[in-house]
Amino acid sequence: LTNNHMLLGQFGFRYTKFVRRWTFSNDAKVFAGHVYQNQNNTTQTNNTYYAATAAAGAAIVQTQSSATYFGRKNNENTVGFDIRVEGAYKATKHVDLRAGFEMLYFGRGVWRGATNLGQGNQFSNDQHLIMPGFTFGLTVNR
Repeated sequence: LTNNHMLLGQFGFRYTKFVRRWTFSNDAKVFAGHVYQNQNNTTQTNNTYYAATAAAGAAIVQTQSSATYFGRKNNENTVGFDIRVEGAYKATKHVDLRAGFEMLYFGRGVWRGATNLGQGNQFSNDQHLIMPGFTFGLTVNR
């Protein structure tokens, strides 16, 4: 489990344009700040031993379980941006249909970590992160 707790400041602008039944808008923000990171890993191992002459339904000789825990903490700085573009169509007097695109980018300073030991570099705590996506929605104006 890897956590990134961020304390960021941002600066940006918003632009909106109305064209007949359409409303077009966009937001652009840049941010920078500090990232408090921690990672906790738990590995659970279960071993079951059977008799040397094990046949179907043979008795269990011994069962062993073990768990390994470790944690790490780190601090980094990050910079990035958030861009949103959206269009809304006024279908009726009270209903707008919306669609848009958003992209959130952290230029460095994110600790993603691997979910299992041996799957990637889980100690690389200064990584990039990009999250693009599409939005769809409905606005009801009363």
